[in-house]
Amino acid sequence: MPRAHRFDQIMVSYGASGGLPMMPSWTSTPSTSTDGFGSSVASAGDINGDGFGDVVVGAPSATNAAMVSTGAVSIFFGSATGLSLTAQRVSVGAAGDQFGYAVSAAGDVNGDGFGDLVVGAISASPGGRTSAGTVYVFHGGASGVAATPAAEIAGTVPRGALGAVVTGAHDLNADRFADIVVAAPLADDPAEGESEVGVVRCFHGGASGVGSTPTREWTRVEGPAGLASGYRVGRSLSRPGDINGDGFGDVVFGSGDNNAKRDALWSAGSMQGASANLTRISTASSADREVGAQVDLGDANGDGFDDLLLQFRVDGMRRTEVRAGGAVGVAASGALVVAGHYDAGFVGDINGDGRAETIVAVNTIPIFVWPTAAQLYRGNPGLSWVMPDWFVSGPSFR
Repeated sequence: MPRAHRFDQIMVSYGASGGLPMMPSWTSTPSTSTDGFGSSVASAGDINGDGFGDVVVGAPSATNAAMVSTGAVSIFFGSATGLSLTAQRVSVGAAGDQFGYAVSAAGDVNGDGFGDLVVGAISASPGGRTSAGTVYVFHGGASGVAATPAAEIAGTVPRGALGAVVTGAHDLNADRFADIVVAAPLADDPAEGESEVGVVRCFHGGASGVGSTPTREWTRVEGPAGLASGYRVGRSLSRPGDINGDGFGDVVFGSGDNNAKRDALWSAGSMQGASANLTRISTASSADREVGAQVDLGDANGDGFDDLLLQFRVDGMRRTEVRAGGAVGVAASGALVVAGHYDAGFVGDINGDGRAETIVAVNTIPIFVWPTAAQLYRGNPGLSWVMPDWFVSGPSFR
């Protein structure tokens, strides 16, 4: 759950058949550099139903009604000429809640034709449970999202940080209502006397939206070496995808701390939703650490099966690779995209060739301790990369 201390500008580059332009197509600069504007950024889907994609930006340290660090999100609406310069601003909760720490498109959870939004507030204290966290779901409409959330999902474990990672637009049970998946990676297990075990919860959509009771939950994910404190189930979540092409959405999530190998975990969707049975996704070397530090799903080779982006640490350096999906699941090994850098993920099909592109944050200025640039690698049939196809730099890039 890394966050840099300061964000100065949000940049968006519009895709085209020739790839991305060298300069950003749209920028937004916050009025203050202390509210964390841009610490979370995501495609918001089509919230107002006008046929254009929208963007949501979180500012978890923003002040609202004199309440410091309540947090806020800004929604920039798309149009034929690009993103709007002004935004719809939404803020709920109390001082210190950090609303907007994580943001994601929820998909259409209630089937009304408008995209919905899911937002995490990791330091909220529902029911007096300190920093248990809260996840909010907002329904979209012709004028944007409603000011009042349609659903509030309260964390149950003090200091569990529910909402640290959120993702939506899944359809795990293929009922045409979008589902959401949320995580509390710092949740303890008091019954076993273990700390930071973590938990991942799935919530199905329906005609009324998502309910407050999870349809699936994973927390004590036992493995060959057993479970120790610090497993941090849900430290990363993939975006929606279908690895095995069966028509049901899948979920991949990461776990682990800096000192243990751990594995990423895959739950295949079914008519009943996400499976309770998990497939472990590991690496060959027992020396690897933080397997699943970042995970994502996208069809990088254009074969109709979503592929897995998997990041882990080797000898202190991060490694990002892509493993092919297929009818029997994820390949046991993958193609190296890049080694030694920061966050990574798929960014959709930028050049219209039917394949997802991969973006990786990198540090090009050694005196800085945060990413300063991004590299983009185009999808290709062989999942083979040597050099990035596109590069953009800035003073602080994430």
